[in-house]
Amino acid sequence: ILGLVLLILISDLWLISQNNRFLADMHFRRYQSRQLAEELRRSSDELTRMARTYVETGEIKYLNFYHLIIAIREGKAPRPQNYENIYWDFMCGTKDYYSEPGMKISLENSMKVLHFTELEMSILFEAKKRSDTLTSMESRAFAIFQGITDESMPDPELARKLLFSDEYHYQKASIMKKIDEFFNLLDNRTKQDVERAALLRNRYLLIALVLSFTLSGLCLIGFLYFRNVIVEPLKNLTRWITAMQDGTYDFDDSHYRNDEIGMVANAFSVMATQVSESISNLKYLSRTDSLTKISNRIALDEALLHEINRFERYEIPCAVIMLDIDHFKRINDKFSHSVGDKILIEISNLLTQMVRKTDALGRWGEKSF
Repeated sequence: ILGLVLLILISDLWLISQNNRFLADMHFRRYQSRQLAEELRRSSDELTRMARTYVETGEIKYLNFYHLIIAIREGKAPRPQNYENIYWDFMCGTKDYYSEPGMKISLENSMKVLHFTELEMSILFEAKKRSDTLTSMESRAFAIFQGITDESMPDPELARKLLFSDEYHYQKASIMKKIDEFFNLLDNRTKQDVERAALLRNRYLLIALVLSFTLSGLCLIGFLYFRNVIVEPLKNLTRWITAMQDGTYDFDDSHYRNDEIGMVANAFSVMATQVSESISNLKYLSRTDSLTKISNRIALDEALLHEINRFERYEIPCAVIMLDIDHFKRINDKFSHSVGDKILIEISNLLTQMVRKTDALGRWGEKSF
């Protein structure tokens, strides 16, 4: 489950990343689209400026600039670097201004590259068509200015009137109207696209947030499970092993689960029981006479030391009775050691029946008790 949630979260984050890229690309294409429409508007304004300046001054460079603007717009001349920035002001006002030439691409082809809608394309084409109509008026003004019309006489005043006439301004306004209409369409479309993309991104973010909380919860549950099922039982085993080193062998494995750790705990419990029994047996053997099954010299020494310490602290009197079997060597020599052993066992049994529970009975030597 944890892996599945993590996979879904990664997929959701990837979708968010793709959505952000889509938004960035959309904003960039919107910027390019506005730049393209702005270039159409700016080229129309620059053509007007060059045409009017030419008929006012008669300087041929403005006529050349005019035709160069048209050539760049039609893709017949290379587009200068940074053409979308301030260019013609520098060309008109600076003698040594130079900009690196770029590639040749017409305004129409640039429109097709940006994948405008059919309506947007038709509006831009209509704006360009009207700009071409305005160019025809400007070309007619040039012909009048140069005297190459049917009248064959230059008429600068008529040329200027034509470029400042109501008809000229009407045609100019009709171009700007279409460009403004394009801007409105572009803004509405991109705004809707951005809103949809933003809504989708917010949904992805909400899903990512929910998945993050879910993943955190699963991690917490996994941590608690790991701690309760693995860490704590291992700690208990460690504490119990440490207790075994101190001589404590009582171990309860009933609360362990029936898993690998439970199997280890059960094995330790069995081993602890066996070790405890072995140690108890060793203690018994080390303190018990192997023949008579009563306390041996080691146990008697401990009992005597205990009684002496008790006497020194509480001044409680105690007594020691020594019992020795007479002529025991003769019995062994005459009847064999096995008979002597039976006599020792029988005497030990009689003494055991006679002493109190608070007394300490033991074999002190070979034939003494």
